[in-house]
Amino acid sequence: MPIDTSLMSSAPPRNTRARATAAPRKTLNESRNEAVSGIFQLVGFGCVVTGNYADAAAIGMHADPISGEIVKLGAQNEQIGKGIDYLNQVGPYAGLISAVMPLVLQLLANHGRLDASKVPGLSSPQVLEAKVKAQMATQAAEEMRQAKQAQDDFDKAMIAMQDAQMAGQNGQQST
Repeated sequence: MPIDTSLMSSAPPRNTRARATAAPRKTLNESRNEAVSGIFQLVGFGCVVTGNYADAAAIGMHADPISGEIVKLGAQNEQIGKGIDYLNQVGPYAGLISAVMPLVLQLLANHGRLDASKVPGLSSPQVLEAKVKAQMATQAAEEMRQAKQAQDDFDKAMIAMQDAQMAGQNGQQST
């Protein structure tokens, strides 16, 4: 019996077809700002995972202006600009890491290696287990209901067939 894992957080479905209209291209400064902001987000996430909530909040409060200044500096200093551009080249891998990270963290929490209550978006293993068990019980109850309905339909069909046979036999005896 397949288990519907949609109860848990999931990544958006993959788009296997090319988009008909391409998204507008980002400017160099926009892509650089996104790359620098992504680093701050990862550091902030690390702070949350390690329980340093005040540091995570401080990073969240101050990251945007700092990112903007780093991007401005990158526009003026070629070495810094190249460093930021390197972050953009690593971007697709960072996207994969970001997509896989919630699963890895949930598995760590499920096996007692991480406290699920310290990471936003994670569920306690007990909650996940209860959801799956409830789903399995609901699915089993539905299958039992369908089996009972099929048996009732079969019984009615058998009675109808027997009635038809009896009527046929009675009809033959009258002639």
